[in-house]
Amino acid sequence: MATVEGEVGDLTKKVVDLTTSLNNIESVKGMEHWIPSVDAGIQGLNQAMEGIAAWVTILETKPPASPSMVAPTPDGHRHEELHQGDASRVLAAPE
Repeated sequence: MATVEGEVGDLTKKVVDLTTSLNNIESVKGMEHWIPSVDAGIQGLNQAMEGIAAWVTILETKPPASPSMVAPTPDGHRHEELHQGDASRVLAAPE
């Protein structure tokens, strides 16, 4: 009787393994349906990257603006770098 129970246990394990294998095969078959959409998405991304690369190339090769093309700056108060007056030019305090 113990031999029969052992064989039933082995057969049960084999059935579980077979069922798992069949489920794995079904999931692989399901991949066939979404692989073309992934390929199309990757092609779209590649085309977008080619467009971006073309724009970067154009931007990198544009000549810099000449001084005549740059708008003149307003002529107003100038920026003062020395805020302490003449005292800022003193190297050491008098003793």
